[in-house]
Order: sequence, then structure tokens, then C-alpha cells
Amino acid sequence: MLSRLLHLEGDELKRLWPFFGLYFLLFCLLSMADGLSLALFVKRVGADALPRYYALTAAANLAMIGLYVARAERLGSAKTFQLILAMTGATFLGAYLSIEGIAGGAGRAYGVLFAAREVAYTLLVMHFGTFLQDYFTRLEMNRVLMVVYSGGRVGGIAGGALLETLATRFDLSSALLACLVLVAASMLVVSMTARFQRPVESEADERSDEGLVRDASIEELERRALTSLRGFVVFAWRSPLVRWTSISSLVFMIARWVLNYQYNTFFETHFGSDVELAAFMGRYTTIALTISLFLQLFVMSRLIRAIGLKSSNLVYGVLVSISLGANALHVGLAQAVASRALETELRFGLRNPVNQLIINKLSKALRVRVRAFSLGVLIPVGTLLSSGALALLAGFGGTLIGVFGVLVGAVYWGSCVGVNRSFHEAKETRGVVAPQREAT
Repeated sequence: MLSRLLHLEGDELKRLWPFFGLYFLLFCLLSMADGLSLALFVKRVGADALPRYYALTAAANLAMIGLYVARAERLGSAKTFQLILAMTGATFLGAYLSIEGIAGGAGRAYGVLFAAREVAYTLLVMHFGTFLQDYFTRLEMNRVLMVVYSGGRVGGIAGGALLETLATRFDLSSALLACLVLVAASMLVVSMTARFQRPVESEADERSDEGLVRDASIEELERRALTSLRGFVVFAWRSPLVRWTSISSLVFMIARWVLNYQYNTFFETHFGSDVELAAFMGRYTTIALTISLFLQLFVMSRLIRAIGLKSSNLVYGVLVSISLGANALHVGLAQAVASRALETELRFGLRNPVNQLIINKLSKALRVRVRAFSLGVLIPVGTLLSSGALALLAGFGGTLIGVFGVLVGAVYWGSCVGVNRSFHEAKETRGVVAPQREAT
């Protein structure tokens, strides 16, 4: 009955539980680290320093993704996952030792923790998608993805509640120790999943979906994209889907950091202490992710089936544009909270799953490279552009930042339209891959 309720088939419910659990642990970790690092940075360093640390985040992302691309295929998905988690744990441990005065550099530790949390999110979420597709076919992914991703919403709820409890009853340093425990638990689940789950293979996953808008030479370009960097760049520009998803991802990162800067600037002045802000973030995360969980489990799959990937993609673009427009006029508590929800919770619950389902129209090998290109190049470049623009405009006050945000929102909405034009979507197969096509 639960399988029918969640639109699953066969043994998919049984097979997805380890991945649900892993995503639960990852987002319990990431939501705690997010609220904690934000509170410590905003209250002990100040929102004025955010553009500088956006640049640090971009540089670190670029370096780590470069290392990921060079080593991931050689190590294998499970060992790569373990390495990413180990590096995340080592960074959090170093921050804890510095903040507690056991090691030097306490002042810099807040900025490093802020950047490290963002880098950890990029690497862990990117590689989780690669790890997951080793165990589910493209057709299965269209059914299980929303359920597996809902594990992140449950984990985020637990992480938010835990952060609020630790911040109010103990101290913020104890939350960092809890993050280390979650890192260790995640490493254990990765090891057990790789040991007991059987990878799957599908002939249909080795080629791109027939619904893409393409020209006669695109198949040859796809083959070249898998063998060289230059071949991939040429393919990325010639393929309408990859070109428009790349443009959309780049512009979205700029829009995201504008929203991030706007609500963090408001939080800095609105809350009196880092503990007060951390407790608020924990309580907010619990409530926001409870709503997000309901939407993702019982609404999103039905929404995509009803209106299709294209309309679902446009919904998020419209919401971003509206929020940036509203922030140009005034940022109060309600608008700051709405901006945070759009930039974080709805990004996880709406944009990311829809974007992955669109990217899944490519062959399995190309998906890995497109995700690495997006997270390793487009996100750092977008973050650097945001950092430079915000640092320049901050000197002229919030008005120019608001105008800049409106322009970025309009461009982002236009890029969503471009993505929608890059693939065909038959009404009878909205949001899913046609079964007869997958079977051939």
C-alpha cells in the first residue's frame, strides 16, 4: 500500500531505504552545519564580510571539484564518498579545535567553517546523485528520486531540532561535535550500502533520451564529450539541453547568493546574539522542512505528472523573480524568511529534483560529467561573479543590490524558458520516461 501511495513499483521501496537513510544523515549534518556556521559568522564576523567569503567558497569549490574529477572514477563511487566525508569531518574538527582555543586561528575558523559547509554540500549532494544512479535505472530514478530526496527533508528536520536544542541547552561548540558523529555515521552507511546493495545496469541508460532537441551530428559530439575536455565543451555548447541548463545554473547561483546576502544582512541586525540566531534557525529549519517533506512526498510527484517538468521548472523561476523583486522594495522578517525558504528548502525540494530529472534525459556517462561541470565550474564562477558584484554594490547601499537582484531574477526566469525549449515532453509521459522507450 505504501508503494502505491508513493508511486513505486516492484521491490523499489525495499531497495531505496539505505539511500533514504544516507540522505537523512547527510542533511541532518548539513542543516546543522548550515545554521551553526551562519549564526557564528553573521554574529561574530559580520554580514559585511560575506562577499569575501563567497569568493573563498568559490575558489575552494573549484579546487575540490577539480580533485574530484581527477580521482573519482579511479577510486569508485563508494571510496570517493568515504573520502569526501572524511575531509568534511577533518575540517569540522579543525574548526572545533580553533574555536575552543585548542588550536590557533579562532577568528578565521568562522569563515572557514562557513565556506567548508558550502563546499561539503556541493560535493556530498553531487556525489550522492552519482552513487544513487549506480543502483537504480533511469526509469526507476523517476519514481524513487522524490522518495529518496525526502530523506533529506526528514534529516533536515532532525538537524534543525537538534541544533536548537544544543544551542539553547548547551553551547554552539557541542553542535560541531554532533556534526562529527553524523559524519562517522554517514561513512558507516556508505560502507554497508556498497557491501550489500547490488549495482544495476540498463542498456537504455547508456544513451540519451529521444525527447531531446538535437541535430544530426549530436551523437558524434556525445562520443567526443566522453573522451576529452575540449569535446565536452563543444558538446555542451551544441547540445541545447546542456547549453541552457548550464546558463540557467550559472544565473541561478548569482540569484541565490543575492538572496543569501539580503536575508543574512537582515538577520545580523534583527537578532541580538549568535545563540538567539542559531536557535531561531534550528526552529525555522524544523518547520520549513516539515512543510517541504509533505510537499515532496505527496505533492511534487503528482505535480510533475500533472503539469510536466517544463511547467514545474518555470514555477521555481517565477518564485525567484518575485522574491528578488519584493526584496528590492523592502526586507522584513517575513520576506527574509521567505527568501531563506526559497534559497534553501525549495531549492532542495523543487529545483534540484526537477533539474536532476531533466539532466537524467542524457546518457548515464554524460550525466556524471554534466553534474561535475555544473558543480565544479558553473557554481564557482557564479559565486565569484556574485561576490564581486555584491562587494561593489554594497558600498552604495541596499538599493542598488535590490535593482541588481531584479535584473538577475528576470534573466533567470528567461533561462528557465530556454531550458524548457531544449527538450520535448509528450503529454502522456510528463515527468516520466516512457516505459516502451526504456525497454528497447
